Amino acid sequence: MMHAYAHKIFIYTALPCEAKPLVEHFDLKKDVSVQPFAVYVNHDICLTVTGLGKSAMAAGVAYTQALFAKVEYPVIVNIGIAGHKHHPLGDLFLIDKIIDIDSQKSYYPSLVFTPPCPTGSIQTSSKPQLNYESAHLCDMEASA
Repeated sequence: MMHAYAHKIFIYTALPCEAKPLVEHFDLKKDVSVQPFAVYVNHDICLTVTGLGKSAMAAGVAYTQALFAKVEYPVIVNIGIAGHKHHPLGDLFLIDKIIDIDSQKSYYPSLVFTPPCPTGSIQTSSKPQLNYESAHLCDMEASA
């Protein structure tokens, strides 16, 4: 059981392939005492693989925050793959606007630093998008 640490940074990914380079880079170890989600930790970082979709992401965030959050203002980051009609594979964006297609609500994450990469908007849908007609990046978890 690795629950003793006061993790400061919480990273959430939907897929194991999104988590793998982060697990390796930060030398995270799997917490086998956590069953509903794959959770990897070190002293400062807790990474959770939630599964696809808004419901899975929301459940993963709620679960690990209830289980692990011991700091007053944790840093919470969603890292994942998004699609776009024109942006080349591998381009990196920091999201400054999230549009939930199903609810038609928009969210504006706080950027409390100067981004080291381009910013962009993303639209979240409950269903996979096969054609990227929007000017926004597309995913299935960001609005959660």
